[in-house]
Amino acid sequence: MLPAHQLFRNGHLLTLDQTRPMAEALAVRDGRIVAVGTNDELAGLIGPGTQVIDLDGYTVIPGFHDAHCHILLFGLSLVEVNARAATTIAEVVGAVAA
Repeated sequence: MLPAHQLFRNGHLLTLDQTRPMAEALAVRDGRIVAVGTNDELAGLIGPGTQVIDLDGYTVIPGFHDAHCHILLFGLSLVEVNARAATTIAEVVGAVAA
């Protein structure tokens, strides 16, 4: 693989890829992400013209991700039961069971 133009390393990168949700390094060539992985995995993409950016432990999230989110409310919504439409105890029990 050709050397990267930029290599971001030593970070906490949220990938949104279920098979690899976190990484510590990211390589870019021609304005496009070409590799994501560990610092060691991407070290081979550093060439004489590569700009290496030390993220110093900072977190990187995808650019098209809405960074303004109410994470606590979202987390709570994952464990709550919506029984607003229930009109009987049986319907409430059914909503809880679902």
